[in-house]
Amino acid sequence: MTDRKKEIIATAATLFRKKGYTAVSMRSLAEEIGIRAASLYNHIESKQEILEHIILGVADRFTDGMRNIQSTTADPLEKIRRVILLHIEITLSDPEGMESLQNNWMYLEGKSMSVYKTSRNDYEEQLRRIVHAGIASGHLRSVNPELLIYSMLSTLRYLYIWYPRQEGIDPENLKEEMMLVILRGMGK
Repeated sequence: MTDRKKEIIATAATLFRKKGYTAVSMRSLAEEIGIRAASLYNHIESKQEILEHIILGVADRFTDGMRNIQSTTADPLEKIRRVILLHIEITLSDPEGMESLQNNWMYLEGKSMSVYKTSRNDYEEQLRRIVHAGIASGHLRSVNPELLIYSMLSTLRYLYIWYPRQEGIDPENLKEEMMLVILRGMGK
């Protein structure tokens, strides 16, 4: 990917976060970058292509992270810790991508929508397996596993909204405290 294409995608992600995907036109994107709208098409075919790069790029990071977590022999509680860290690290490194993942995925079309849904469902199924194993092994509370998963993911998925508004929170402290809050609710 060229540097210009990376710049276009990064600028679009920022605009999508500020204005929403539907409110951003190729013309407004070009103006933000400082080029003519027609020049964008030398690098990008469509706004849809930009959205695909953003959302599928973040989804791939989650898929790769989960694959790495599942490939270990760690116990379920340690795997949950690693999942929490994965979410926090992706959020801190790419809050614009996380925003698009949460709020703009429904604008994906065709094969990209199918790829995204498959990726999301596979990720959630892997997490479900970890939680079930944690309950079965006694590492996690014996409560409705879907409630545990929903609570955990709801907290982590919307960290991109909360964290930027906080001043002076060290990322390492955030990781420790988020793990404490989530794991105390899940653990025994």
